[in-house]
Amino acid sequence: MRDGSPGWLTIVAADFAARGRIDDALVRTATAAQVGLVTIDDDGRVWWSDESYFLHGRPRWRRVRTVDDLSWGVREPAAVRRAYIATLDQSDVELRYTAVGAAGETRELVLLALGRGVAVVHRAGVPRATSAAEPSTQLPAGVVTLPVPAPEPVAAPAAGPPPAGPPPVAPEPVVPEPVEAAAPADLAVEAEVEDVEGADDVAEQ
Repeated sequence: MRDGSPGWLTIVAADFAARGRIDDALVRTATAAQVGLVTIDDDGRVWWSDESYFLHGRPRWRRVRTVDDLSWGVREPAAVRRAYIATLDQSDVELRYTAVGAAGETRELVLLALGRGVAVVHRAGVPRATSAAEPSTQLPAGVVTLPVPAPEPVAAPAAGPPPAGPPPVAPEPVVPEPVEAAAPADLAVEAEVEDVEGADDVAEQ
């Protein structure tokens, strides 16, 4: 497993504390964790494990033998040299720096002291940068965002099987048919009287 996680760093540190020195077994453990091992002695001689070369993107033919060789492929080489030398008399050395590989790629690395003149090198977690094509989420100075009120909860419909059959259809409204209005009673009586008078005239003739 090659993840360089803090758990693997703890294992490498514990193995070094148990052995008190760097040996092939410790190098294999560190390599499996994607962690490089480096050493420096009082004369300024430096040694790197193969994983350290890999993490820096540095070809093996460009050997690291002294602190002066650290200037190739790292930004702020003076700070890196000081950190290496500081591991000889300080136990809490930790430095984050940028390495530039042979192909021009950049890697964010961390140097962490394990013991006197011994340190590990591992990748640093780098947050993703926002590209120019992506909209910025930062607000102008002085702009305050107000909290958006949460929507009121809506009661969920009661659970149950759907009704059987087609949905009910509303009845159509009943329109009453037109009814002829009845003639007034006095008009009907007059009509009957006229009919009787007309019948008498006919009989007299």
